[in-house]
Amino acid sequence: MTPRTLVAGSALVAVLCTAAAAVAGGTKSLRYTTYREFDDAETKGVLISSLGELSAGFASRKVDLKVPFVRSSVTAPDGTIYLGTGDQGELWAYAQKGGLRKIAKIDTPVISTLAFGPDGKVYCGTIADGRVVAVDPKGGSWKQVVQLGKKGEGHVWALAWDASRKVLWAGTGPKGELYAIENGAAKLVWTSTEKHLLAVQVANDGSGALYVGSGERANLYRVEKDGRARVLHAFAADEIHAIFEKNGSLFIAVNEFSGGAAPLGGGGTRITIGPSTPSVPAKAPLPRMGTRAGKGAVYRWDPDGRIDQLYAAPDTWLAGVVVEANGEVMAAAGGQGRVYRIRTDRTVLTAYEFPERQVLVMELRGPVKLFGTGDQGVLHLLEAGPPKVSMFTAKVFDATFPTRFGGLRWSGAGKITFETRTGNTAKPDKTWSGWGKLDGVVNLGEIGSGRVRTGDARYLQWRVSFGTERAVLRHLTVYYLQQNQRPRLTEVTIGDAVAAPGGFGGFGGGFGAAPGAVRPPKSTLVKIRWKVENPDGDTLNYRLFVREEKDPVWKPLGGPEPMLGKVEFDWQTEAIPDGHYLAKVVVSDEPSNPKDRALTHELVSAAPFLVDNRKPEITGLEVRYPFLAGRARDSYSVLTELAYSIDGGDWVPFYPADGIFDGTAKTFSVRLPDSLLPGQHTVAVRTADEAHNIGVAQVTFRIGK
Repeated sequence: MTPRTLVAGSALVAVLCTAAAAVAGGTKSLRYTTYREFDDAETKGVLISSLGELSAGFASRKVDLKVPFVRSSVTAPDGTIYLGTGDQGELWAYAQKGGLRKIAKIDTPVISTLAFGPDGKVYCGTIADGRVVAVDPKGGSWKQVVQLGKKGEGHVWALAWDASRKVLWAGTGPKGELYAIENGAAKLVWTSTEKHLLAVQVANDGSGALYVGSGERANLYRVEKDGRARVLHAFAADEIHAIFEKNGSLFIAVNEFSGGAAPLGGGGTRITIGPSTPSVPAKAPLPRMGTRAGKGAVYRWDPDGRIDQLYAAPDTWLAGVVVEANGEVMAAAGGQGRVYRIRTDRTVLTAYEFPERQVLVMELRGPVKLFGTGDQGVLHLLEAGPPKVSMFTAKVFDATFPTRFGGLRWSGAGKITFETRTGNTAKPDKTWSGWGKLDGVVNLGEIGSGRVRTGDARYLQWRVSFGTERAVLRHLTVYYLQQNQRPRLTEVTIGDAVAAPGGFGGFGGGFGAAPGAVRPPKSTLVKIRWKVENPDGDTLNYRLFVREEKDPVWKPLGGPEPMLGKVEFDWQTEAIPDGHYLAKVVVSDEPSNPKDRALTHELVSAAPFLVDNRKPEITGLEVRYPFLAGRARDSYSVLTELAYSIDGGDWVPFYPADGIFDGTAKTFSVRLPDSLLPGQHTVAVRTADEAHNIGVAQVTFRIGK
């Protein structure tokens, strides 16, 4: 048994926070304060609060029925609890003095509902054959009272004894019919528009009316004794599974199941899951035949029509609801093996968690209090006093890297004892250290501290035991220092990822712009970029260097101080000599680590980058119409384009004399159009190099006299 406590709107989780250290690579802390999810935690007799408080929980005792599941229950006036089970249709009884005994076996698969009559008989409703059977608990004999529905199809979902009218009410399916059973005869009182009537509660106002909850549209009905019915409230859900009346108010378990069609409730009240909603997230149930996934909620309906959602379970449906004498509401989870307690101040406590994944029965009104489960037919009997063992074992903490675990600090009261163990496998095994108590434990009032005794490792697990009923742990912090991890540069690039080898869209194939297009001016700023892997999230700085390919000396860029956080740099190459250059980046995690722990890594760009800011030139330009001749040259780069323009017209590309752009100097001779008119003309010649520099020259010539 694993009792737990949570405050409304909070959840069970261990929140990993960074320590107060100013640097990312320094001491960190694992702090337990609020909780959302603790799927792997192991608890024995411990209550856990979202306020960060752990304390001794409740005691219970397990009794195995050796049946697949306990489906229904009723408490007799003498305190005996009768239990309907499946899948063999057995009726059991548990009494404070007599213990557990089997009463009868009925030829039915499931006893779905029970009622205790004034004649001392236990009335059983069955699933799949639609019968109501009366059992004599003294001798175990039984007989059929009525058949409600066809055998193999009919279901009796709910029985309720009306002591004032001496009538046994039965809610059925699959036709959604309500029957009154008197003197061994059944009378159809009301036929709903639903398929199933799952919950029936006799009104305590003496009117003889009933409150009925349906399955399919999740409507809450009031049915008068003459069969007149009205809807008190409609829910946009799949079913109302249980109803409990207290002082005129109704407490209702409403469920919406996943994996099927949308609920037919239309515009009814929807189950709300949100920050302001009392809810306790639960771990997803393991797949099992017959289990249902969905969400559930507990609502309070008051006689003035007000509806109030008290609690929402986002990951499980609810199988039952009971209101105790002090006004606190108990809700049983049909998919998580949990029992939730909803206090009058809306605090939600996961009061019990059982290894069986379905709590289908709650009997809390007599001298014996118990829960019955599905998944495996077991009774959990509540006992007075604290549990014999009260211990909380945290889930394994993964520090990601080899780690030095240091001190534990906590706030608490009473006798509490901590133990820790460490290892290098995700699941504790023989290679882990044994459980060991803390070293140097000091208690100063409600504040305590101690140190982890075990050695450096990747994984840590801690546990705490409570030596007294009033012992409490309010919060806990574990301090640790990870082994520093080296940052690694993975790529350094200069300029574009792929440099274009050609010119401006002429025969050289360069920029791809159409002849005559407006082109942006060349910039002397070159972008240097790099990528880095940072395994432990340290703050990083960078130092940047460049050198000409043939020069062995690296020259720093970016000033005397390293760059912090940036992963790119704008290199101004205006005053840089032409040449092919390499870039080197050095990364360090020194902002996050002491000097003796800091690590560095460096990487050089894979390919040299051409820096060439000088324009190519055209010399010896001469026109002997119709031929234009000259020479183009560049100091460093290969030429990539030649083109001419006559009188400001479109640029016309042409090849050099040898028909290929493959050198820094090229002669050319090109025939101009024969269609030029006599008179004076101007021809301009443009050339470009592989660094995208442009040189232009022009000459004036005359045709005719």
